[in-house]
Amino acid sequence: MTEKLEIITKANEEHGLGSLESLYSKGIIPREKKPYIINYKKSVGPYMALDKKDGHSYLLDASSQIASLSLGFNPTALFGVAHHYEAWTNEKDSENSREIIKAFEDFLKRKCGHQCLEVSYTNSGSESNETALIMAYKRRKFTKARKVLAFEGSFHGRMLTSLFSTWNKKKREPFQIPGFETVFCSFPQMLRTKNDFEATKKQLELFENSNHRDFLDLLNKEIDKANLDKENQLYHQELISLKEVYTEIQKEKIFSIIIEPMQCEGGDKYGSSRFYNLLTILAKSQGIEIIYDEVQTGFHLGRDFFWFKSFNMKDSEGQEVFPDYLTSAKKSQTGFVLAFNGEKSINSEINYTSILRGFYQGLISDQQKEKILNLENMVVENLLKLNKKYKEFSYPRARGLAFSIDCENNEQIMSFIKNRFSLGLLIYPAGDRTLRFRINTAFKKEEIEYLFNALDKLAAHIFNGEELTIDKFFSPSKMNSIDDMYKWHEKIVLAKKNGIKEEDALAFASDFFKDQSIEFKVINSDNFKEYKEDIIQIENDTYEPLRRTSIEKFERVVNTRAFVAIGLVKDKKLIGISFSGELRSFADERAMRRVKYFEHPGALYMLDTTVIKEYQEQGLGRYLKYSLELIAISKGLDYIYGRNRDVLAGSMLNTNISLGAIPELYASEDYLDDLDYRDVYIYRSNLKWPSLNEKLKMKISRHPYSPLAKSEIDDDFIKENMPSLINKVCLSNFISNNYIKQTNKLVETLPKDLRYIFSSSGHSECMDKVYKSIYYKNQNTSNKPTGVLTFKGHHFGKNSMLAHSLSFPENSHYPVKAINDLSLKKFEEELNSGEYLCVYLDIETLIDEHNSKKIDLTSFLKNIKELCTKSNVSLVYDETVNHYGLDKEWLSSNPELLPDAMIIYLGGQMGICAMKEELRISDPLMMISTWDGDEYSLVSSVHALESDPTKLNENHKLNDIEYLGDNLILVGENIPYRLKKLFSGPGRYSLSNGEINLLNEHLKELS
Repeated sequence: MTEKLEIITKANEEHGLGSLESLYSKGIIPREKKPYIINYKKSVGPYMALDKKDGHSYLLDASSQIASLSLGFNPTALFGVAHHYEAWTNEKDSENSREIIKAFEDFLKRKCGHQCLEVSYTNSGSESNETALIMAYKRRKFTKARKVLAFEGSFHGRMLTSLFSTWNKKKREPFQIPGFETVFCSFPQMLRTKNDFEATKKQLELFENSNHRDFLDLLNKEIDKANLDKENQLYHQELISLKEVYTEIQKEKIFSIIIEPMQCEGGDKYGSSRFYNLLTILAKSQGIEIIYDEVQTGFHLGRDFFWFKSFNMKDSEGQEVFPDYLTSAKKSQTGFVLAFNGEKSINSEINYTSILRGFYQGLISDQQKEKILNLENMVVENLLKLNKKYKEFSYPRARGLAFSIDCENNEQIMSFIKNRFSLGLLIYPAGDRTLRFRINTAFKKEEIEYLFNALDKLAAHIFNGEELTIDKFFSPSKMNSIDDMYKWHEKIVLAKKNGIKEEDALAFASDFFKDQSIEFKVINSDNFKEYKEDIIQIENDTYEPLRRTSIEKFERVVNTRAFVAIGLVKDKKLIGISFSGELRSFADERAMRRVKYFEHPGALYMLDTTVIKEYQEQGLGRYLKYSLELIAISKGLDYIYGRNRDVLAGSMLNTNISLGAIPELYASEDYLDDLDYRDVYIYRSNLKWPSLNEKLKMKISRHPYSPLAKSEIDDDFIKENMPSLINKVCLSNFISNNYIKQTNKLVETLPKDLRYIFSSSGHSECMDKVYKSIYYKNQNTSNKPTGVLTFKGHHFGKNSMLAHSLSFPENSHYPVKAINDLSLKKFEEELNSGEYLCVYLDIETLIDEHNSKKIDLTSFLKNIKELCTKSNVSLVYDETVNHYGLDKEWLSSNPELLPDAMIIYLGGQMGICAMKEELRISDPLMMISTWDGDEYSLVSSVHALESDPTKLNENHKLNDIEYLGDNLILVGENIPYRLKKLFSGPGRYSLSNGEINLLNEHLKELS
């Protein structure tokens, strides 16, 4: 029985506020975090662990950390992220990384049912929407179009254009740039969500012909007809909305339409399949790009993997219809845009770690389709009871893992929010009077019952004035032992990194099972006959005839050159087995000849892992497989291959993914039976991290995106940071002690006048946050300018419409001017026009100009600063992380060059906006985004900043060495051949901190 979990109390809040004070008291960040400190390592399933002075207590997270967690905290599958070297270094260009990305993209194509879509990666939901808008803007039908069309109640993010397309005026209006307002049309909300409506052939034909001269007359007649049908007023509202859209398009100012398949932040508002289908047909017939914002609804929030698939959209000929773009983030962990029109945006500023985490989370949530439907049924039953019991409740609705219910007014909603933590609940409002819930697949009957009992208590207290009775403990459903999971994965990951002796691997496995009074047995050709009949019995008792493995194959395993075969014995009875043998000996297994390493002598085929029924649901099969992999590593083997049937073998696929498996092949219709799921995943587990030579190849020209070297990823670093590598939460809400520690370290490196920061999820988001802050602080200026001045060729990211305008001014959407050369005279003339709010400078490009003798960098920046000060224009430097010099200072640290704000892209999903106090917005929640970065990205970058890149190995004489910032320049022909051939171009090679540390390791190896 799972032990009870203590519910949080005031002690957790007091500890949290005390810990946060180290950031708050110095004004480093606004006072806006939840007053708790998250403990990733102790969080489990749907329960978030929050620290207190003498330990930790728990919240039941019924928001799944704002819809980012499909599987809960520390789910089995996501431990697999830690098994990839590339996840620790954010390396997206290795062979393994490319395989994962391809497998992910193939998976997304299957889920969409569209094999020709293109995937473009971003770092957040807002970045995804902005990237899709950039694509749509480039393809706009009307050259002068500058406006987006969205819908009342919408939410699309907090970067400029996505924010302007968000309906909530409190969020939008403080930052609204005149002339860039989004057009909003009415949203026809479907209140009866139990019964959906699909478009008829006649309705589809009407909107397919929206360019016909009689279209408006025909539409008006349809509106009048629908108005007379009092039983179907929803259709009338839909037609009114569609007419509004059509009317706005005719003004030739709209370049894109953006819509959520279910309005989330606006109050969980549903629309009918008919409306979405007709809207999409209208957009396509008018030549306007349409974006489906599935940032929150994607990855199985609803019944389908992507919510839009539930609309079953078709044209009048019955052909499936797709949006032009679909955007995703949250549960996908990374951001991405799916372009059904073939567009693609290449972006190097991404976080491979989150791509991997998102793929694994999506893959395993897709294995749990039936569980999601069962959870929905449980929720609906309880939700309807709650709605019936209290007249103050109305409009209960649920689909998949999302459900909500309305109150009479916002005051009642806020009373629920005020009292939520007293009962250990994490729930959120949406819109003005909606309680919104986002559960995950870690919820079981016990959690659903507690959640609704707690809501019942809160309702009785708020509506009827009853005393609120508070429980001290949760009685959770049965879950994994988190301590055991970390124990095993730390052991296996370090074995892949360092190797392990066979006797140590066997002892570790044996001791683990001994604690459960189970004997661990190694099976080989000498003792196979002893277990033969028991193996036959296990197969017969566990599987139907078609799925049983013949005893001849088990015997074949123990007679191959390389194999691992193990068993578990309880009370002298064999209760579990795990067998794997040399891959080349299993050519008769379907599709195995097609795998990459079929001929590799160090590759095994995973024949079977099975535990008898009475011992299932205890995790024994998972730990058997973990044992087999650890032993295979100790034998010096390289790969384990296996087959897992889609959905029907979902639990075993979950275990294999937790070991970092790469789905190498997906075979459709592999099983020739009549069951629903006949496809199979063929996976490969890598048993070793890449060699040093391979790692060095990966690192070249990847700074700051891949900052760490192997020497910086030691065993303690892995153990300390595995929890934040596995678990990604919304840093706008909850942060850990380690996050506070690393933030304080980073801030200590900043210029003393620039220690007021906002975090971001990427480079581009920094551009928008700094601009928003400057714009907001100048809101009372008469005739406030809005323009941004920069120089041509400077790079500021490309995944927001502002960043793209700055980096590619020839295709600018916002008022950006880029001066073609470095003329201070032209710069001064532009400033004197009075059109500019701020100046953005890319320091890396200016350093290149300095190196090529085009400018004296210090003198140039002094003059720029003087002119900006004179014109009362804010000066912003973009200093990526690799500009942190050997003197442990940023260029901005020079008092003579100090800007008003400084942007640091740290790599991965983390950026920092550092600014003077007068530009800082201290009001809570004004500048947040959902994720506000990524803890592991912060940790790895700060760790890299602390390294010493100057210590080259003394055994190799590299005479001509220059340093610029943390970049080492090797000049000449004295570089060893084995090292030199890894670089492109003769005679001159540039490396970052992490690359230099790898160089040290490589030189030592050569010695």
